[in-house]
Amino acid sequence: MPNETAQPAVIECQVSDGIATLLLNRPKVRNAIDDAMRADLVALLDRIARDDA
Repeated sequence: MPNETAQPAVIECQVSDGIATLLLNRPKVRNAIDDAMRADLVALLDRIARDDA
């Protein structure tokens, strides 16, 4: 079994009553958006846009 430490999600998403709430979770860098986070955010927004819920 690998000894990996689980890291919290950089972007947390909750959907309730048809409303998606995104939480940026990089407090050490004051939620600065780097290239990796930007790619994750674009992918997540695309997935949300295609979801009928």
